[in-house]
Amino acid sequence: MLNERQIRNKLHEYAERFVQNCHGKQWAAAKFTYFRAQTAAVFLELGKEEMIELFGNRPYKEDREEFVDGLFPEALVEKASWECIRQNMTYDELHLNPADTGELNEFIDRTGESKRIGTW
Repeated sequence: MLNERQIRNKLHEYAERFVQNCHGKQWAAAKFTYFRAQTAAVFLELGKEEMIELFGNRPYKEDREEFVDGLFPEALVEKASWECIRQNMTYDELHLNPADTGELNEFIDRTGESKRIGTW
């Protein structure tokens, strides 16, 4: 079992993997890596500074703060999300139909085709 420091290091590895997946145009893998990092960060209740380091500050117009990009660049997060939508590889499309193979990263899409999403 990982301790909290190891999990934080893993989140930084996820950020690197996310960028690599985006550059390799593996959009679904990138999106799910981002989703896993977000889920772990929220579960750990990371502080505001650590969340900003990972995901940026996402200011509101009223805050008058300058936007700060995190280790998960906002432009790539948006690109991965839009590409998944364009390719019918959305969260709902993949996760609501897990494959019967028992693999955690294999899903059945609407057409019945098996999709393997390599996020590790």
